[in-house]
Amino acid sequence: MRIFVNTFGPLKDYFGQTITIELENKASIIDLFNKLVQINPKGELLLKNCQWAVNNNIIYGKNYELNDKQEVFVMPPFSGG
Repeated sequence: MRIFVNTFGPLKDYFGQTITIELENKASIIDLFNKLVQINPKGELLLKNCQWAVNNNIIYGKNYELNDKQEVFVMPPFSGG
């Protein structure tokens, strides 16, 4: 299945702003995380601290099952005012 990934902040330096990832059916956020680390291992530490959203909805479990053609947003920690 195909997943469309959008990254923000310093993640763009590791993966670009948008990337299309091919995963097996019934893949989870954990599988997507592992695929991103495989693409660029230097981004692993930052990815571990990110918030994930699927189709504009924040998700709280990394076991969330993805479906074909979903859009995933990977947001690193941020601060400011």
